[in-house]
Order: sequence, then C-alpha cells, then structure tokens
Amino acid sequence: MSFHTNPWYIITLIGEPEIWLALSGVFALAYVVFHFAFPKRRKPFRNFLLVFLPSLWLTVGLVVSMKVLVPVERPCIPATNPYCDIDPSFPSAHAATAFSVFTSLHLAARKRKTLCLYFIPVLVAASRIALGVHTPADVIAGAAIGMAVPVAALKAQKYLFRAWKIRL
Repeated sequence: MSFHTNPWYIITLIGEPEIWLALSGVFALAYVVFHFAFPKRRKPFRNFLLVFLPSLWLTVGLVVSMKVLVPVERPCIPATNPYCDIDPSFPSAHAATAFSVFTSLHLAARKRKTLCLYFIPVLVAASRIALGVHTPADVIAGAAIGMAVPVAALKAQKYLFRAWKIRL
C-alpha cells in the first residue's frame, strides 16, 4: 500500500500537532474577524478558543518536554517503516493533540452530544499503533495528557477570571 493512500496514515494526520498549532493561529485570526462581523455569534467561538488555545499549546509543550525527559525508543525502525519518526516515542503527540482538541471542543460546547466526537481521537490513537510507531502505553499516556490539560486549563481559567473579576 502506498505511503499516502494508507487509511491509517490519513487518519493519523488528524492528530498532527504542527497542523493544529498552525490552525490555532488561523482560529485566533478568524475570531478577530468574527468579533467585528458577527458580534452576536462570537460567544461560542470565544468560549472554545479560551479553552482550545492554551490547552493545545500546553499539551504540545508538555508532550515535547516529556519526550526529552523520558526518551523511550519507538517500537519501529525508521529505515524499514516509512511512518517511523526519529524522535522518542513516549508519549504520543498525535494522540495528545487529538484528545486535547476534542476535549476542548467538548468543554466549550458543554453538551453531552459532543461526546460522540471522541471516536475521532480514538481513531487517531489507534492509527499510531496500527502504523507501528507507538505502543499502547504511548497512546494511552498521550490521551490522558490530552484530556487532562484542557480540564485543568478550564479550571485555572475559571479561577483566574473569578480572582481578577473578569466577566465574559
């Protein structure tokens, strides 16, 4: 199967940290446009960005730091597996990023029906195992980080907004 037609490779791109970091800038710019163009519809998008932006950047920063501090080798060999990266394996940045994005979406929406969207980060995590670039422990750790950081960021945000008397 060709490198770019492998369905697991296409699914794994959904959790690509670099793509989401770039999109975070696009989303922030879009908010500025929405702020002036659609003043009545900006609150849900603002609520999402207030959780999403710090959560994404903190998640990626934490994962990169952990990869440096806990350098676990990948279960693959870059020369024999075209999907194998040369950076450390633990934790999975793709799983962490995907779970961070969808947890942020769920927390901002505050609706139970957004829970069904969690099949997407689960597929991203499964794709990392299916491509042979991570172990289950790597993706479980990444998923845990990806879910914990947005929850902690939202709690910190609420505390700080209350302490600084900021009303949104």
